[in-house]
Amino acid sequence: MIITNANRFICDILTAMNQTSATSRFAPTTWSKDRVRHVRLLALSLVAVATVAALPAVGNLLDSVPASESIQQHRWVYLMLLIMVIQLGLAVILVLYVDWSTLWAVTITNLLFVGVYAGLFAIRVLAESTNEIISYLQLDLEETPSGKQAMWFMLTVLMFVTQSFFAGRYARRWKRER
Repeated sequence: MIITNANRFICDILTAMNQTSATSRFAPTTWSKDRVRHVRLLALSLVAVATVAALPAVGNLLDSVPASESIQQHRWVYLMLLIMVIQLGLAVILVLYVDWSTLWAVTITNLLFVGVYAGLFAIRVLAESTNEIISYLQLDLEETPSGKQAMWFMLTVLMFVTQSFFAGRYARRWKRER
């Protein structure tokens, strides 16, 4: 008798759960193949930008591989590799969670990195070699002239700004159409 009443109660709960529907805000949505393709292209461009931006750091790491003794890497190498890992993680999140809000998150994060690289560009161009930030990142220990370092920072800023522009534009258009 008690087991039968419990089974009826569970059946009533399951029936009520099936009849109620989630609000449109929390309901799972499926996007068109065209939107998914655009987001995947933006994720691919994010991977490309992150990889190209980290080329000097990867080159510095590869130069130290054949050395018989362990060579201490400069701090700027770790900073660039950290930014690359974050960018690659964002690309994975962008592929997994296809939504306009994810595009906005990628855009804002890219703009944060634009600020970092633009600050480094300005410091490298305007400051002397004895600047605290340049010394902390050990950019003054590099063989590369400061002009080349500044141009690389500018190129990275332009790549991140371009990628942020297209991701933000598509996210804005997507939210407006929704």
